[in-house]
Amino acid sequence: MAVKQSTTRKKTPGVSSELQQARDYFKAKDNLLSPPIIRAAYSDRMAWIMASMAHLAYDRFEEEGETLALFTAKLEGGGFELIKTFNSTETDTQAFLTKSSDGYAVLAFRGTEMSKRQDVKIDAKAMRVSVLEGRIHGGFTA
Repeated sequence: MAVKQSTTRKKTPGVSSELQQARDYFKAKDNLLSPPIIRAAYSDRMAWIMASMAHLAYDRFEEEGETLALFTAKLEGGGFELIKTFNSTETDTQAFLTKSSDGYAVLAFRGTEMSKRQDVKIDAKAMRVSVLEGRIHGGFTA
């Protein structure tokens, strides 16, 4: 498979460079097979999309305003529609739900942020249980 060379998108008048970069977040998708093959087997395109969504979960979409607009532009640039964001102040948990134009949805959670005391404190309280394979977070046994 030949890899397409990266092309620079023409700058749209009146659009900030941050917004332009946000729209180009999924630009590398042109190098992957399209449409994604939705099946049980491994797909390099789907793995790349999931890794990108995990990375996007660390954007500060809960801050509203320009930050949310840039986040939404990143999703739209990849053919995704933001359905809902989640932000629990009680557990300091953030996530977002998005839907692709290809007909699948992605729910991505932000992981532990070591710089946030509440995240570390909640992780420390997590119950670990023994299973045949070792010890795991209690939430995975349900």
